[in-house]
Amino acid sequence: MTKMLLGAGLLLAATAAGAQLAPTAPVAPRDGVQTRTEVVERTRAMFARVDANRDGYITQQERQAVRGQMGERRAQRMADGRGAGRAQMFERLDQNRDNVISRDEWARAEAMRGERRAEGRRGGMMGQRMAMGGAMLRMADTNRDQRISLAEAQAAAVQRFDRVDLNRDGRVTREERQQARQQRQAQRPAAAVR
Repeated sequence: MTKMLLGAGLLLAATAAGAQLAPTAPVAPRDGVQTRTEVVERTRAMFARVDANRDGYITQQERQAVRGQMGERRAQRMADGRGAGRAQMFERLDQNRDNVISRDEWARAEAMRGERRAEGRRGGMMGQRMAMGGAMLRMADTNRDQRISLAEAQAAAVQRFDRVDLNRDGRVTREERQQARQQRQAQRPAAAVR
C-alpha cells in the first residue's frame, strides 16, 4: 500500500513537474532506500511525461491518456514477441510439465503471490497504482480546480513520503514501507482487508 501511495504520489508530482521542466531527472539507484530529494525529482520527471500539452498542469484526461498509452505499449510488446515472459510464466506455473496448468498449480501460484504481497514485494502493484490514480489526483488537487500543478504534485508526494518516513531521517527504507503498510492495514476495517 505504501508503495502504491508513493508511486501514485510520484505520478502526480511528476505530472506537474513535467509541464515546467524537461524529464531529465536522474534515475535513483534500486537500493530500496528512497530520499526526499529522489521523490521530488522523480515526481518532476513523471509530471513532465504526463503533462502532454506542457501547460504546467495535469488533468484527468492527460492521466487517462498516459494510462491508455501504457496499455498500448504492453500490447505491442506482446505482439512483437517481446512477451516471452508469458511463456516463462506458463513454465513456472506448469510445475509437472504436462503443458496444462491445473487448479492445484494455479492455487500454489496464487498462494506464492499472496506471500510476496504480504512481504511487501511486487505483485500487482501497477494495477493498484493505476486504480488509485483518480483518487490520488483528487487528493493532490488542493485548490480543487480539476488539475494538478507541479507544486501540488510535489507537495502531495512529499506529504506521503513524510508519512512513511517513520524515523524522520529523510530516507524511506523497505522496512519503513512495510511497517507503514502494516499500520494502515491494521487501521482498516476488517471488511476492507482482503
